[in-house]
Amino acid sequence: MRRRKKYAVHSPSWISGYACSIVESMKPLVEFHHSNVNSKADVDSLSLVGDWTFRLLVLLLADARGMYTSSRCSKDINGIDPGVIWSEFISRAMWKKLRDDVSSHSRRMFYGSEIVGSQPQNFWRTSSLDSWIPSKGEESTFLTSIQGILESIRLFQDEQIDFSVLPLEVLGSIHEHLLQRTLTNGRVQMVNGRKKSGTHFTPMPLCRQMVSNVLDVYRSDREEIDWRSLKICDPAMGCGAFLIALCRELNLCIADSSSVGQDLENRKFTHQIVESVLYGVDINPRATQITMVSLWLEIGDIAVTTAGWESRFKTGNSLLGYLPHELDLTSIDMVNSTTLSMLTEYRFQMYNEMVEQQLTPAKKSAHWVQYQTHAQQIRDGKRTYTRKDSVPKGFHWQIEFSPIFERGGFDIIVGNPPFVNAIRGNVPSFDKAFYQHRFQQVTGSADLAYYFLELSNHLITLEGLVGFILPKVALGAPSLSLIRKTVTPRVLHLPTSVSMFADANVQVVLLVLGATGKCIVSNEVYPTKDQWIEIQPKHQIAWVGMEANWWSQFWFATHSTALPDLSHCIPLFQSSFEVASGLITSEFYEVKMLDSKNGKGMKLLTSGGIDPFCQYWGQRTQKFRKRNYVHPRISIKGIRPKLKEKLDRSKRPKIIIANQTKTVEAYLDAKGEYQASTATSEIYHQHNSVEYLQVLLDWLHSDVMDTLYNAGLGYNALGEGISMGKSFLLNLPVPNHIAD
Repeated sequence: MRRRKKYAVHSPSWISGYACSIVESMKPLVEFHHSNVNSKADVDSLSLVGDWTFRLLVLLLADARGMYTSSRCSKDINGIDPGVIWSEFISRAMWKKLRDDVSSHSRRMFYGSEIVGSQPQNFWRTSSLDSWIPSKGEESTFLTSIQGILESIRLFQDEQIDFSVLPLEVLGSIHEHLLQRTLTNGRVQMVNGRKKSGTHFTPMPLCRQMVSNVLDVYRSDREEIDWRSLKICDPAMGCGAFLIALCRELNLCIADSSSVGQDLENRKFTHQIVESVLYGVDINPRATQITMVSLWLEIGDIAVTTAGWESRFKTGNSLLGYLPHELDLTSIDMVNSTTLSMLTEYRFQMYNEMVEQQLTPAKKSAHWVQYQTHAQQIRDGKRTYTRKDSVPKGFHWQIEFSPIFERGGFDIIVGNPPFVNAIRGNVPSFDKAFYQHRFQQVTGSADLAYYFLELSNHLITLEGLVGFILPKVALGAPSLSLIRKTVTPRVLHLPTSVSMFADANVQVVLLVLGATGKCIVSNEVYPTKDQWIEIQPKHQIAWVGMEANWWSQFWFATHSTALPDLSHCIPLFQSSFEVASGLITSEFYEVKMLDSKNGKGMKLLTSGGIDPFCQYWGQRTQKFRKRNYVHPRISIKGIRPKLKEKLDRSKRPKIIIANQTKTVEAYLDAKGEYQASTATSEIYHQHNSVEYLQVLLDWLHSDVMDTLYNAGLGYNALGEGISMGKSFLLNLPVPNHIAD
């Protein structure tokens, strides 16, 4: 049997593994409960067992942090009986003791008392599991299931868990692992909901580094700061990891580490920070509840109540709803919350209809004229709108956090918005189309996280900051070019040496944005003060297509390579060269392939068959449509006229350039023998000059081109390859003597 890999205690991988172990241990009890109870009542057994496990773990965390032994607490308020938790065998009597302990503590937590602050989160509510004792014939299976959960909570990697130092982010990780399970036909099954929704557990060290970066910039812009007067929000807060990190980092800003009674002071400061500084929104109700409980544990005072915190930590879709500039309102009071909800839902429905009906441009225009008329009638109270079940509710920031926007907005927006690919992500097509309509500064096929970036620019004060963890590709992605031209990067922190997430293979950038100011960069994981580099004019390429490329600034600042002299160059599209693509997707599936050394059809050259200055057709295997060919050749039988036109064009001399490569790999097809496959580009000369193509080929493999390739496109590198699109080639600087 293969041994499981052991992770460093409390590392991101350890936390994720521990959380996964707990969630997996719930499976037998969920399925047992479903088969015994769910047939008699409509009960979500997965949520029921999940909530009970959450309650037990939170109570153990509170007890281990000394919250029950506080001098404020009477002697009869104790934690869960350790004899039950640490027993290797649980009996019927022990289950009743544990069940009653959890139930009584939960009621006390939910309703509060003279010494215990109320925690009105749903998972504190007692449920059927708090009073359930199975029949004696089923007792053994039930107790074994309970024992499995207890064992996974108290042991991981064959070591006992010390709850006094167990990171609070375990709660969020359990929630995110639960998102990957569903109860179908009485069986708990894995789903890929977390991956497609873009939600991933953000390690606390990464959260604290992001928070530290943004607070350092905020501090550098001001002489004096009242930290407790700041207003900071996470618009996609998940289970509150960034809010916890803010508590800890702001405590460092506020508290004097040498002060007497430091622990008591820190609790007081943390309580003040939570109730006066922090705000958050998440689309998942359970995540919002876990955020509040986690912050309560962070404060560490059992007398603190979370009642009322729902006005600061809210559930909703941050990307839907109206902002004042969209309504042309001078005051948000002119439209009440109910009217705004009707406007939001009506707007979403109208756009959905437009997408589903595939309206022509003329009909789209008429559709929106009707919408504008009806929307004005809704504002004036002359029309009502009844929400359809398929239409999501909007989150109106100015209504939900009206005191914040009366002061001009938040001082800081911080977080790790969900990374959801626009093409493969689990976002309905009409949602994506609506976001593209609403967010004008994000273009094309954008990651869902990019819309949060534009949203945040509407939520901050004029001097506010945005601190986000984003995919590295955001530094140069064309879909963010407009935003990169309108805001100033203050921090570009891209740890290049490690993968920062335990369960997501993505390289990220810790980005701080503001209106103006200097920018610092680093590629260290946790940089010290002297490991930051300030961006200089010498780090910026003044060339078309690269003006708003933050990756190029980062790359030149962190490399010793000098900026190339491009004064003698012009863009390729202004020269006598032409850029074309190889086979497009439809042609890729249309062509019929032969594996033939001789024949009339064009030889096919894939990206894998090209190296700098050479190709390997007939010498090594090339893969095409999941098949291997040594002599791939396109059959000329039955091809459409449009494809024949492309094949005829390919008989001209040309350069074929491979895509997704570490360095430029191009080959001169002087005789026009090859048709370039997908993931390739072609460059022709207007007069079919092989001589000029050869000079251009040499330029493509020059040191200058290698620098431009890495500095201009390195933001999209995946593994060993960089993707080079047509736009980059069209704007490619070429010396005048080549271009003529």
